[in-house]
Amino acid sequence: MKPSLLYLILFLTTSFICHAIIIENDGLETVLNYLQTPDTLIAFDIDNTLARTEHELGSDQWFCYLVDQKIAQGYDYLSAISAVLPLCYYAQFNVPLIPTESNIPLLLNKLHELNIFTMGLTSRSLPLAERTHEQLLNININFYMPAIKTEELILPLLHQCIYKYEIIFTSDNDKGEALLKFLDMINYRPQCIIFVDDKMRHIQSVEKAAISRNIEYIGIRYSGCDELINNFDPIKADMQLQALQERNRSSIEHQTACTSYNKSPLWYYPFFIAMKLFTCF
Repeated sequence: MKPSLLYLILFLTTSFICHAIIIENDGLETVLNYLQTPDTLIAFDIDNTLARTEHELGSDQWFCYLVDQKIAQGYDYLSAISAVLPLCYYAQFNVPLIPTESNIPLLLNKLHELNIFTMGLTSRSLPLAERTHEQLLNININFYMPAIKTEELILPLLHQCIYKYEIIFTSDNDKGEALLKFLDMINYRPQCIIFVDDKMRHIQSVEKAAISRNIEYIGIRYSGCDELINNFDPIKADMQLQALQERNRSSIEHQTACTSYNKSPLWYYPFFIAMKLFTCF
């Protein structure tokens, strides 16, 4: 083959191959350095990327620890997740989130002003959709996406998956597959996808999906919470769980006592009815 023909083939081949890079950074503002086109979609993971729990209890690393414990007991991966989810739901409905970085609301607002679409792409499951929305609103984290005709979209994947509040709750589905399914359903094809996540496997999953559609891709492996993750203390998490359960039990007992105290005695009701009858005449 002549060199000139070989160069032509290489040029034509590479012309249709999208550009994809993966970097690591401990600051979320780095996304601003990669806004190469206004038609960019930025997807953020939530736990240990945009937000985190203040303590061990309810954290993503706590969840992973519980799953690993079940696997060590002989559970398969999906069964282990099913076994620990009720306890994790209990924690999530009782603990708030805090931003991983104080400037996150300002960053999201700036991206909105630049007309850059932003969304959440989380492994959280469908039952946590409302609670997650509430947790994020409480810390002023809001996304900006094109409006859809319904309040939510159910994505037809192997496991339950829903898009609501500008967030895809992927459950155990592949994040890249879930994102492509969503983009197909709303008929939107961005020129570039930026995805930020603390887990490399998800970064690579979305990279694979973007390349399959010839979409420019920048994956950012967020390392801002690595120290917290690496220093997770399961003993502290257990103590925090016990304290939470005890506080909730005490609260219920107090409410029950107050309700019992406020109840009117049985002898009062005939007297009350007689007074009502008397006032009618």
